[in-house]
Amino acid sequence: LPATLSPRLPLSLAFLAAWLLVPLAAYFLVLQQRPSFEPRYLMLVTPALFLLLGLPPALARTPGQQRVLAGLAALPLVAMLAGLSSYFTDETYFKDDSAGVAAWLAAETTANDIVYIDVPHPFHYYAKRMNIPAPTRYLFVDIHTAADILNREAAGRDRLFWVTWWGSDTDPRGVIPFLGEKYGQQLGRREFRGYRVDWYSLPPAGTVIRLPVDPPPVEAVFGDVFRLDGAAFGGAPAEATTLPRGESAWAVLHFTLLRDTEVNYRVSLRLRGEDGRLVSQVDKDLLNDRHFRTAAWPLDDPALNQALNVYLLPVPPDAPPGDYRLEAVLYSAEPPYPSEGVFGPYAAPDAASAVLGKLTILP
Repeated sequence: LPATLSPRLPLSLAFLAAWLLVPLAAYFLVLQQRPSFEPRYLMLVTPALFLLLGLPPALARTPGQQRVLAGLAALPLVAMLAGLSSYFTDETYFKDDSAGVAAWLAAETTANDIVYIDVPHPFHYYAKRMNIPAPTRYLFVDIHTAADILNREAAGRDRLFWVTWWGSDTDPRGVIPFLGEKYGQQLGRREFRGYRVDWYSLPPAGTVIRLPVDPPPVEAVFGDVFRLDGAAFGGAPAEATTLPRGESAWAVLHFTLLRDTEVNYRVSLRLRGEDGRLVSQVDKDLLNDRHFRTAAWPLDDPALNQALNVYLLPVPPDAPPGDYRLEAVLYSAEPPYPSEGVFGPYAAPDAASAVLGKLTILP
């Protein structure tokens, strides 16, 4: 057997070494941008690693070949030992702190709170072990049903805790924070490795939480690509058109795609005074129900070529009291960020924005 395999040994070793080292080098470059590790990331190189470790030096005919083969077999072992040390001592490679979040919730929450998490795994494992007193479950956020879920499950409770994982795509439009601030108040935020926890006060029992899924019609066309055909907005309390300084105004906008586009658009919502002063602004990607950006919206699919998006506009405590215009601007997410002109009865005189109405900031 050794005599048969030895002539091909250098080529075989070179192939296995390349199979192992090239993907590892590429992964190392990726780690410079986003330090993260999961065992499954190494599936591609595992066969090469095991084959290198399994080739005994006896397969070589000469002492020189034996030394080379033994060195190559030892190299992955040395690398693994060095990596194992870094894995347990370098904070850069520490896992997301699911256990820490669960332990904090177990100490902070009460039986009359409610906890929603935007990813089920592996948080659920620690949540069960920590005996969190508040009802705790994974929430898949559907903008059309989120308010109904809160009415059904959070009614009469004291606080809502919203746990988000850094890599989650469950609620990119921010529906839960929107409803939390529209009907309550954000009480705090705490950062954990890989997680963020926001918590909100909940309204008194009997309050009906609403997200206008069919907002009142408006007519504003942005260029020839999007139509803003529905808008609802208010202040604090939620159904008012007034709000005190230091609170947040809210808006729900419905957009419909008019033609295919290769541009990913963002919406800028602004509160502007009669003197032109801007007191609040929020800019967000325009997303549909699949959380696609606009370049991926299919024109011929009614379920995905239109969408609701929600917005909160915090008003600074020193904002002058008075009436303010609520304006919407649609612009490209890529530099130099060109905006689309606005046409229709809601267009501003300069056609740079759609004027949706007025809100009054109280002293």
